[in-house]
Amino acid sequence: MERLELHTDAMRATDAGNAERLAYNRRVLAERSQENAASLTQNARRLTRQRDALAELKVQSMELCLHSPAKPCAIAVSLNAGEWL
Repeated sequence: MERLELHTDAMRATDAGNAERLAYNRRVLAERSQENAASLTQNARRLTRQRDALAELKVQSMELCLHSPAKPCAIAVSLNAGEWL
C-alpha cells in the first residue's frame, strides 16, 4: 500500500511538472504568434511602399525617355509593350 502511495505521489509530481511546462510553452507560443503577426503586417507595409516606389521610378524613367531627343529608350519600349507596371 505504501509503495502505491509513493508511486501516486511521484505521478502527481510528474503531472504537475508537465502542466507547468505546457503552460510555459503555451505562453511562449502565444507571444511568438503575436510577434509573427506584427512582422507580417510590417513586411506587408514595407512591400507596399517598395512597390509604390518602384512604380514611381518606372513612371519617372518613362517620362525621361519620352522627353529625350535621342532614340527611344529600351525602357520606354518595354513599358509600351506592357512588360513593366
